[in-house]
Amino acid sequence: MEVTIKHWVKKMGLWFGPLGDSTNWLAKICIICFFITNAAQFVSLIISRNDPEHLFACFSVLSFCGMGFIKLTSLQLRRKSWRFLYKITYIMENEQLNNDDTTVNYESDDEENRTFSPQILLYTKQFVTTSSWLAKIYSFTAVVYILFPFIGYAIYNANGDVDGLRVHILPIWSPLDKLSIIGYVFTLIVELIASIYCVAIHITFDTFATGTMIIICGQFSLLREYSIQICGSGKRCDLNLKRDARAHYRIKKCNFIHVTLLSMVNKLNELIRNIIGIYFFLATLTLCSVAVQLQSTKLSATQLISLLQYMCATLIQLLLYCHYGHAVQTKSAVFIGDGPFTSSWWSVSGKVRREIAILCTGMSRSCRLFAGPFNVLNLQSFIQIVKTAYSYYTVLRRSSDLEK
Repeated sequence: MEVTIKHWVKKMGLWFGPLGDSTNWLAKICIICFFITNAAQFVSLIISRNDPEHLFACFSVLSFCGMGFIKLTSLQLRRKSWRFLYKITYIMENEQLNNDDTTVNYESDDEENRTFSPQILLYTKQFVTTSSWLAKIYSFTAVVYILFPFIGYAIYNANGDVDGLRVHILPIWSPLDKLSIIGYVFTLIVELIASIYCVAIHITFDTFATGTMIIICGQFSLLREYSIQICGSGKRCDLNLKRDARAHYRIKKCNFIHVTLLSMVNKLNELIRNIIGIYFFLATLTLCSVAVQLQSTKLSATQLISLLQYMCATLIQLLLYCHYGHAVQTKSAVFIGDGPFTSSWWSVSGKVRREIAILCTGMSRSCRLFAGPFNVLNLQSFIQIVKTAYSYYTVLRRSSDLEK
């Protein structure tokens, strides 16, 4: 995870310098272009308030770019907290892989000494696959959104329907178009830089956030498997001080992993709670606005394809967060018949049994990630967003039909 995140952050030009608090000069130019296009889109949104179709188009794109700016702000201003997540992951995995149970000397009771490597490799593979697909989806969305306005312009030009129209990547307010061709080209270059940088921000942030969720889920599964072996295989029931010492050591290790995971969940929740809460609200309105635009009879084939892939990308992003948020909620708790509850407690002394009971109590509490002050980040929230967006769309469509 650390290598992948650092790769994307370096690509964005962030976290440079000895202390990791500097920004590359090229990244500063990209951020300025990104800020200018966001401001120009907001002006265009205000200007087009009497044109419903253009208003919905402006809002859909502005919500995506606006969320990118919020994510960029989080990565910059709270970089110490973000770094904490991958550093603590590295420390925990390093401790698991290099600190074996042989530090306590006792007869193994013919049990197999489980290692952490298979579980770590399993969720690392899942993280690599998810981050790869996420980058491909965002990149495809960016390519389609950037190229389709020019493809549409070429089609209009071939039909002779251009009439001095100047194509833009983003629905922005562009006063420089009226000055000269140089002003138009400059605006187009700024839009191109901002669009690419916006996609890079989304890839970096979402890879970091969902990757942390994957690691947390994988570590909880690892903890569940490891806690089963606290007391050994249970083939021998006679009490043994060395067996108690080994069980006590494993209980401490389970507690260390569990406390570390709780701190990771709390830190991640602190970082993404408000951002995902805003995104839930904007995504609901965006899906609604896209649905309204799809009802328009004036849409060209290129506009239709662009809207459909934009809507699919929004749904995939929502589903990704809700899916892994739901996984954190379900995998963070163990119940009777699982984890330390199924350890061979009969082969250890009463003192160690009490320690196991305390561990069971702590591990039976589930962790939840939130989106805003009220919504839990799970699959139920995803279904609720889709239902709410459809309800908004139904109301708008009926209002439009009544006006006609």
